[in-house]
Amino acid sequence: MDRILVGGDIPVTLRRSARARRMTLRVARAGGEVVLTLPSRTSLRDGRAFAESRAEWLRRTRAGMPALQLVDYGTALPVEGRPRLLTPTDARRVTLTEDRLLLPQ
Repeated sequence: MDRILVGGDIPVTLRRSARARRMTLRVARAGGEVVLTLPSRTSLRDGRAFAESRAEWLRRTRAGMPALQLVDYGTALPVEGRPRLLTPTDARRVTLTEDRLLLPQ
């Protein structure tokens, strides 16, 4: 996939789609990757202009996203609305308890 730089500092991945009827600009919740989907017949110049016109929205959206967090055993993650401690276990499957998420090693 091709990539362009929007607003001087925002990397945008370009996707072409035969099914797309209009240009769409999406920001992934995990990591903030920006993807611009273009209909087959839309020019790259029009796609770039579309993304450039939304550069400030992209900056605000990406700035408002929480930072990625690496997790390991001992980290508490919300599961079903409650914090659960990630804990290694010898079991073969993931098990949810009152306060732990037991993970196979």
